[in-house]
Amino acid sequence: MAGCNHAAISLYTKPIEFGNTNATNYFQRSASYLWQGNATRALEDIDDCLALEPRFAAAIVRKGTIMHRLSRYDDGIIVLEEGFNQFTSNPDFQNILTNLKRAKHLYDATEKRHKTAIECLRRTRNE
Repeated sequence: MAGCNHAAISLYTKPIEFGNTNATNYFQRSASYLWQGNATRALEDIDDCLALEPRFAAAIVRKGTIMHRLSRYDDGIIVLEEGFNQFTSNPDFQNILTNLKRAKHLYDATEKRHKTAIECLRRTRNE
């Protein structure tokens, strides 16, 4: 599978290198980077895609997905809520937004438990 992703990245990179900066090339390459596990590069490409086509609904959904992958829950929620406001008939926004809010809730709860445990350990050491 890694070879396929590398080939896909190369396929979409060539037109970009030759000046064909069409949003679809960035969109497709972002998917390949995401499948490769490189969410940072995927985000760079999806930002370039959206700079070219700000109302590309699938790209907005993908950006929310990438934010989730990067644990940037608040940013992802903002992106998806703005997208949902533009494309209220697209169910993908609501589904991913719901999942992202759940992930943020779990992350926040875990962080709170972690901080409580650290504080408890500090108090125990000071006693």
